[in-house]
Amino acid sequence: MTYLKSLLLGLIFGATLYQPMFAATPNIKSFTPDSMDEILNANQHRSLILVLWSIDCPSCLEEMQLLSDFHQQYPQKSLIMIAIDPPSAHEQIQLYLEQYELTDIENWIFAEQDPEVLRRTIDPAWRGEIPRTYFYSSTGTRKGYSGLLRKTELEKLSRDKRLQ
Repeated sequence: MTYLKSLLLGLIFGATLYQPMFAATPNIKSFTPDSMDEILNANQHRSLILVLWSIDCPSCLEEMQLLSDFHQQYPQKSLIMIAIDPPSAHEQIQLYLEQYELTDIENWIFAEQDPEVLRRTIDPAWRGEIPRTYFYSSTGTRKGYSGLLRKTELEKLSRDKRLQ
């Protein structure tokens, strides 16, 4: 009986040692046709940087280090990332977010196989080019930027008074 108790206690103790590893896993939400409204409603009266990216986009992956550095330097800035990949890419997305220390920001992944529908909810004029970044002001105005951001562009756009 003592052996069984020791074994059980060992299993419980061992499980608690591994729990922090799971706590670091990012919570990636499923982006549906209603998600953009949810994001904007949750960020009313706040400036926001919204980044659209994909694991199949070399420029996006290059930009992730810049975003990570920016987030570390300005943790008070609202930064949200949406992966336009299918749900099957969830594990790969998770690995990139962990690698670039972007697990503590809000992350989304396209939930549907028809990306056209979801793209239109973000911006009807957006044709799917990535990386794509939107800078939202606290009053709801936005500026879209297509292509790889450079540090100077990111800082300039994030300081733009019209986007505060």
